[in-house]
Amino acid sequence: MGTTTAQSVIGRGPMSDVNHSPGSAYGRPCVLCGETIDDYGHNPEPLVDWPGRCCSTCNDTKVIPGRIALMTYIRRMYGPNPSKEEE
Repeated sequence: MGTTTAQSVIGRGPMSDVNHSPGSAYGRPCVLCGETIDDYGHNPEPLVDWPGRCCSTCNDTKVIPGRIALMTYIRRMYGPNPSKEEE
């Protein structure tokens, strides 16, 4: 019977030389630009629904500005605090 080591359990596929957690997006393509993700990746919502991760560049240049634009739109349409009741 073979011995199980941490490297044999964690180190599979493109991450075999790096100790990344199973939820890591390391080595997977960015859902927005297709470049290889070299870290844990980022949540690309609201631009792309889950599942999927985006790279840091797309997060900084596309996702964050998209979230700000969405919040700006919501505030213009519904006011600054749409969840609060009027006093």
